[in-house]
Amino acid sequence: ATHSWSDAVAIVANAHVVSAMPNGLTVEIDRMNNPFVDDLLRRPLEVVDGKIALGDQPGLGIELNRELIERSRLADPLLIPDGVYSDMMFGSENLPRAVPYLEGGR
Repeated sequence: ATHSWSDAVAIVANAHVVSAMPNGLTVEIDRMNNPFVDDLLRRPLEVVDGKIALGDQPGLGIELNRELIERSRLADPLLIPDGVYSDMMFGSENLPRAVPYLEGGR
């Protein structure tokens, strides 16, 4: 089972992978009023009888809600507000320290 608690793009990508597997079974979906699951796609995810309807358009078959993306854009993507869930990191102090690039690996 794939785990897709971040956004609708990850859910759809995982659903495509699982649907292509001969033993593919499930895709976990966040149903907790996550705007990046519920509102990120122009056409919302369709779950009918426990099955996700995949689009037939090229690529993942989805179109993103650009307005939501623009409203959600952070001025500084490395400055994550405290308490914001992002890959199990809470607050910018939990981001890994940047390692300076050293020419020639020195």
